[in-house]
Amino acid sequence: MHKIRLFIADDSEAVRESLLLLFSSQKDIEIVGMAKDGCEALERIEQTQPDVALLDIRMPHLDGLELASLLKEKFPHLKIIMLTLHNEKEKMSAAAEKGVSAFLVKGESTQTILETVRRVYTGEKAPQVSSSKSERAFAEIQVLSEKLTELEVLLEAGKRLASSRSLEDILITTQNLIPKIIDTNYIIIRNEKGELIWASPSLQKTETLKMLTPLTKKVLSKKRCLYIHDLEKELKRELPEGFKTYIACPLKTSRSVLGSLECLYKSYVCLPRHVEEGLITLSTQIALALEEDRLRENLKSLFLSTIKALSTAIEAKEPYLK
Repeated sequence: MHKIRLFIADDSEAVRESLLLLFSSQKDIEIVGMAKDGCEALERIEQTQPDVALLDIRMPHLDGLELASLLKEKFPHLKIIMLTLHNEKEKMSAAAEKGVSAFLVKGESTQTILETVRRVYTGEKAPQVSSSKSERAFAEIQVLSEKLTELEVLLEAGKRLASSRSLEDILITTQNLIPKIIDTNYIIIRNEKGELIWASPSLQKTETLKMLTPLTKKVLSKKRCLYIHDLEKELKRELPEGFKTYIACPLKTSRSVLGSLECLYKSYVCLPRHVEEGLITLSTQIALALEEDRLRENLKSLFLSTIKALSTAIEAKEPYLK
């Protein structure tokens, strides 16, 4: 029996793994490859020559519609199924013009997904996408996917911060990992006095740093996160760089508060609870790394002081050894 050679392209690892688990249990379907973005999918589909391609309509680098158009030019006999949201009717119409065979709403039942792939392969009409139940299921998948990504980032942060041997290492790790959790590149780190330790290059030497000082003091004194949806309204003035939303967390250990971690957005952002929790966890990891760095510096200073004291004592007794 000829197996249906299937390719899956989706930027969500959770969605890819779910589909892999589903199709791997089917005797008549073989997964020949997967990709996390459009460019990677184009390259691998050329290599694997699948019968059916399951493509996410929204992907980085090259979205599903552009990819479908390119694939149809190169492989006219390739059957394409688009993974989509139920409310993207305009894109669904555009995709149909590019030769897309069927649409699947993320979160559809396993029976509908399997039936769609099999019908598309044989040239039959695919079942219609269904109700808002699918949208709710997809929303749940997206949240789970985001939480999974967040956990992966926090695990990576724990390993890298634990192995940090200098303040510079800690700051580099922070700079690289925070955007993966909270999706912004505007980051500020201050010490327990509210003094600047580090800021994103685009924020350095700006008026915004001074204007946020009262909020920093509030975070440090109350020792808890501060989330402000409308920053201009809170400060009663317009920020020169146009920032709209602000969130800050204290860098807190069990013993003390070592500073604050602050993030800015140039649009009004409503942060999901799990994102805020992720930032709190990362703030704690950073605080512990900073505390360890200070302990190392204090120990180094103690060693040097001891050596100097011994040296001074020897020199006082033996001038010729000075």
